[in-house]
Amino acid sequence: MPNGMINGEGFVRVARKSQLGVAIVSSMRVIVLACAIIGSACASSTSTTDNDASVTPPRTPVVHRAVATDCPTTRDAGMPQPIGQGPCKVDGDCTQGTNGRCNFALGSGGNTCSYDQCTTDTKCGAGVCLCRDPSSAGANVCVNGNCRLDAQCAPFACSPSGVNIDVGCRSGISSGQMGYFCHAPGDECVDNADCKASPNAPEQSCIFSVSKLHWVCVPTPCAG
Repeated sequence: MPNGMINGEGFVRVARKSQLGVAIVSSMRVIVLACAIIGSACASSTSTTDNDASVTPPRTPVVHRAVATDCPTTRDAGMPQPIGQGPCKVDGDCTQGTNGRCNFALGSGGNTCSYDQCTTDTKCGAGVCLCRDPSSAGANVCVNGNCRLDAQCAPFACSPSGVNIDVGCRSGISSGQMGYFCHAPGDECVDNADCKASPNAPEQSCIFSVSKLHWVCVPTPCAG
């Protein structure tokens, strides 16, 4: 058979390989979307985005993760209400995990226990260990997304979505949008500064959209 020609059987094989390649690419995009929606830890050692290395990002986000950092292993005393209801009244009542603390939870109207879930990323499967805010009584917690470090999103950056916003300001943000996600060419914002206030949305935050697979401005009840 002359070079460059493919018989019937060969054509079928090529067609099947082509169909398989399309299916794999489509499946990867579905996996990234599903990971964000259900909160599964899906970040890996390689990029989970289709970012083109030749595309130049508009700028580097103010908050991004160039390197992994360890979280504190010690924790300040809790701040429970002496007359508060709930499973604890003092830190000593919180014994089901690491660094248990008893704190008053505004949403529940009572005291609740919280525990450190991690001090390093290795404790979070493929997720990120989000360090507690030193000014709050929170704990170190594991969060998900589609990246851990900027290198996985090159030439773009890996930034926190929603997790740095106060709990009381998160209405309108789904749990699937909370975590670390790669920026992408289609982003509608890079930082909160890009999200302009309007009469119907006096406060907005730059959040990753699990339906659009890029960052968008989302109305929030207070500044994040």
